[in-house]
Amino acid sequence: MGDAAGVKTVVALGGEGIGVEVVDAACELLAAAGFPLRILTPPHGEAAQRSHGSPVPDETKRLCGAADGILFGAAGGPASVAVITYLRWQQDAYANVRPIKYYEGARSPLADPRGIDFVVLRENMEGLYPAREGDLAELARALPELRDHIGRRMGEYGEGRFAVKVVSRHGTERIARFACELALKRQARGRPGKVTCVTKSNVLVRSDGFFQEVTCSGAPTASSRRWWRASSGSTRGSPSSTSTWTTPPGASCGSPRRWTSSSA
Repeated sequence: MGDAAGVKTVVALGGEGIGVEVVDAACELLAAAGFPLRILTPPHGEAAQRSHGSPVPDETKRLCGAADGILFGAAGGPASVAVITYLRWQQDAYANVRPIKYYEGARSPLADPRGIDFVVLRENMEGLYPAREGDLAELARALPELRDHIGRRMGEYGEGRFAVKVVSRHGTERIARFACELALKRQARGRPGKVTCVTKSNVLVRSDGFFQEVTCSGAPTASSRRWWRASSGSTRGSPSSTSTWTTPPGASCGSPRRWTSSSA
């Protein structure tokens, strides 16, 4: 939606609670910094529910779809949850991207934070978060033989609730591909070009284990680029399992690919 003069459009949605204050402050900083931005604040959440009969009115959706970027604060009640549901799941925003970087001169609780520069990625559409929930009694009736690690059936827990964790091949492959593409872009700017897959596959063997298996077998072929396995393993005492690849600048390697992983 940026115009010919290079002005970008940002839609700012505060949501609820602290989110409103945070987004307002962010908009003030962006305006004070002099960036060529047009900031729009269309109705959303509870106010939009009252005034438009919907927490995400059609005009708000149109502006979000045409914007160069969207700022969202925080969700609280059902109306603001509907906003984040629209922004995340209905828009298929599958990659949660969180850069971690230390800037010289900034305060830090670390003794030596220099050189910290990495990105944490999370698959954003699956797992537990989309709230596939229900009563334990329903789960016990549907899967009477389902047992946990200690052999307990669902019906033995008594009254309670459950949530379903979903890990699909499609969802895993595309976040792995995203990670590899991002690593290559960062490598072109002088970073190592390394991808590390972190899971709890030693305990969640069938779900996280599947995620790691698909990532390790598929990620190195992202966009027909071949990856070199650098190392893999897990930090001593860590409950997670990790696998890591790196790619030398301008290099490639042939098949078969080899990787290993280990768990604490």
